[in-house]
Amino acid sequence: MAICRRVGLSRGVPMDCPSQVLEEFRVMDVTANTHAFLHGLETTVPGSYLKGQLLCGNMNCRDLEQKWQLLKQKGASWEQCRSLECAVCSLERQSRCRVLQERAPSAYVLGDAPVDAALALEGFKEAPCIVPNNDTRTEINKARSRRFAAEREEQLQWCMAEDIISAKALQIEPELGRRKVEFLRRTDKSCGDLSGIVPLVKQMPVFLTQHVDRDPERNLLKGRRGFVEDWILDKEEVEGDPTAKEVVLTRPPVCVILCFPEGTWKLPGLEPGSYPIQVWKQDWYVDQKQRYPKLRVTRRQLPFCPGFAGTANFAQGQNLGKVFADVSIADGTSGQTCYVALSRVSMRQDIFLLREFPREMFSKAGKAIPELLLQHLKNEQIDWARVTDDLLGPETQSRSAGWQPWLECHTCGLKPVADFADVELERGRDRQCHRCVGKRKEGVCKKCDKPLERDGGGKLCNHCASRCEVCGGVVGLNGIGGRCHGCMRKVRCECCREWMRSTRRVHQLCENCQDALECGRCTKPRIRNACRGHRRISHESSKGDAMLALRKKRKCMLR
Repeated sequence: MAICRRVGLSRGVPMDCPSQVLEEFRVMDVTANTHAFLHGLETTVPGSYLKGQLLCGNMNCRDLEQKWQLLKQKGASWEQCRSLECAVCSLERQSRCRVLQERAPSAYVLGDAPVDAALALEGFKEAPCIVPNNDTRTEINKARSRRFAAEREEQLQWCMAEDIISAKALQIEPELGRRKVEFLRRTDKSCGDLSGIVPLVKQMPVFLTQHVDRDPERNLLKGRRGFVEDWILDKEEVEGDPTAKEVVLTRPPVCVILCFPEGTWKLPGLEPGSYPIQVWKQDWYVDQKQRYPKLRVTRRQLPFCPGFAGTANFAQGQNLGKVFADVSIADGTSGQTCYVALSRVSMRQDIFLLREFPREMFSKAGKAIPELLLQHLKNEQIDWARVTDDLLGPETQSRSAGWQPWLECHTCGLKPVADFADVELERGRDRQCHRCVGKRKEGVCKKCDKPLERDGGGKLCNHCASRCEVCGGVVGLNGIGGRCHGCMRKVRCECCREWMRSTRRVHQLCENCQDALECGRCTKPRIRNACRGHRRISHESSKGDAMLALRKKRKCMLR
């Protein structure tokens, strides 16, 4: 990725050196002065100071750093110190402040000077926002679509997606038909890159979410930005109120014509750069996080979304002109996404930061991780105790630190490996942590942690003993063995330990684990060996030795 150039002065003259801000965000080492310049706060250097040089060339500004230190010792305010800067440094300081601070509904503040929103955000009305996650992107697109339609006094039409649930999915989960409204609220990333709701307004910017046309002349790939020119409604569409501000379509449009200003192609009956987009079909799975998903849903929707917001990964490789960026990311998000967001423009005047961000987010461990990787690849000695103190703090030296693996306790769930005794580790899946072993010895109920009744027997109190171990309901008179009448025939899967209905086989496996058994990817050696035995038996039975195959099958199933 080419590093974008940065302007040196507020007049827009590009510099020959790469951007200092981009370089600091790339290596995750944002300095205190850079953070202060972006937020319009107090700094220790003049406004035109960049990479050890003063761009203003004023001799009086070179001694300001020492003068400010003396004035601060005498109790001078920051306003008094900043008044000593020259006009070039003052304009450069205002230009380097890119964080929006909203003090009134119609005014934004650039640094310390209040500016009217129409003047400050000139050219940013249709600028896209680059945000860290898809949930924020979806909400921004909905809100700005409504504002875009209201400003142009156009009717906003909502196109709802059509989700068709497969027959197999309904057999597994009969309640899926009632969750269609929930499916519409999901982001397009979890539904086959097709949005649940797509707003339609003329001249609204959009992003393609599918590879529509791979022809080198048109190159309409995922992420291409265009504008809505017009659309054709379905013949069976019910006409709504033409004076209403918003209308929900009962059927997707037959065709939506998008305009790409940089396009040079000419299709019959359309203007140059226009292209017709039809409804797409895409399969997605409700249980897509499972290893072998089965709940398949087919979605019919237009393959684009509003172009008012996008994620950093979505905008990577594009030059968006003017953008809003959000660099206040969560702990689990990579800081490189902020570098991608900031590098979508060529000048600082073309970007605004939506909100403030803490400096510690980009100065914690920027250069440590690459250096440690190089030392590890060179087989050099690394003091991991010191590295742990520098990155995570000295309090992480306890036994339950995040550096140790975690195992599943049979009673209470995941626990650090240090919480298990050596005897319990040898028990495999039936292992218990120190806390659960202590409760078992002290006469405490292993489910609710309450003391056992004197007249009660076993390891459960009277309340927990009357509950079904499968569904948690009351056992009742028809229950047997700690289970209610409806759960009497349920068993645990031998592989994943999930409750299921009995399959009346030697190996009780759920559907996901049964697929793993058939394709040879089961994790249990005993079951995998049995699967190999069945394959060998089927091969021999094809030769005609049916009796030998039957004996081996019985032996394999009894193993």
